[in-house]
Amino acid sequence: GTDPTSPSSQLQRLAEAALQRSAELQPAELATLVWTLGSMAVTDPQLLQSVAAAVEQVDTSQFAVADLGRMAWSFANCASTAANFDELQEELCRRAKRLKAKTDTRLLIEFATAALAVVWASQFAGQLRLKTVAIIQG
Repeated sequence: GTDPTSPSSQLQRLAEAALQRSAELQPAELATLVWTLGSMAVTDPQLLQSVAAAVEQVDTSQFAVADLGRMAWSFANCASTAANFDELQEELCRRAKRLKAKTDTRLLIEFATAALAVVWASQFAGQLRLKTVAIIQG
């Protein structure tokens, strides 16, 4: 069995406890939880399904643009579901359409960084949609 004192076992217990209260988590907190699980390459299917379900309960417009990229990378690293990639790509496309009118360099760089992360992660996971690429390319 798995050592209950190992960092990955402790992380899994913490993640499970956080997910029990996922409705109370702020979008940034949920994004951090997803990123942490991705960083640890968690593969527990039940835990990943719970995380995916928690993310699906949040309006993706609530996430910071950088969190979209981090979550996409994390989902790819954990071999998550296609639904997560679809939601993240849809939100990225919505933001790309709104961003075209903005000229703030900082916002453009932040968006470009997140867009590259989402596109890379989605492609890595075999979930990249051509529509996403076309919209981002503008």
